[in-house]
Amino acid sequence: RTSLSNQSMMSAEEAMKGAERRRCHPSLRQMMIEPYSYGHLVWFVLSFLLIMYDMVTVPLETFEPGDVPFTIAMTWVARVYWMLDIMVSFRTGYIDDQGAVIMDQRQVARRYMKRQLPFDALVVGCDWLEAIIGLRATGVLKSWRMLRMVRFLRLRKAREISERLAEYVNSERLVVIASVVRMLSLLLCFSHILACLWYALGGIE
Repeated sequence: RTSLSNQSMMSAEEAMKGAERRRCHPSLRQMMIEPYSYGHLVWFVLSFLLIMYDMVTVPLETFEPGDVPFTIAMTWVARVYWMLDIMVSFRTGYIDDQGAVIMDQRQVARRYMKRQLPFDALVVGCDWLEAIIGLRATGVLKSWRMLRMVRFLRLRKAREISERLAEYVNSERLVVIASVVRMLSLLLCFSHILACLWYALGGIE
């Protein structure tokens, strides 16, 4: 019995080592992104800035502003960026409940498809639908620009990004300051949205 138990323990250890080798294989790791790498940090910062840009510009659609080169360029930058963000998410590792860094492609893809992919696909799909049918057209198609409101769903992602960014800060004082700034920013965003909605309601005859 002792020999059988020792063999089973050795086989279990070998299986765990094999799984760890597959998880950390150099050729696979080169294709994956570390969740706490500086490159991923930069990507998070860009995501947060684009979300804040949408929170400011999308409510302004109630004023029916005209297109200028800057807004047109930013619209296309955001479309391409969020489409690439889906691909990046399939290649970005994560931290499991035990605190281990998971870099296995299948586990990362499975987790992303269950937790975030439907949400991202909905918002990105609406963005590209706007580009295809021309939501800035007049007449009946003009009502389709309301699909831009779907971008408000990214506020959910902004919260996750801000929490992840706070993990890069080592100072407790800076963490508190960042939390206060985040709360004030969200308050300003909601106030801006409500003010634009109130203007839109006031213009209804």
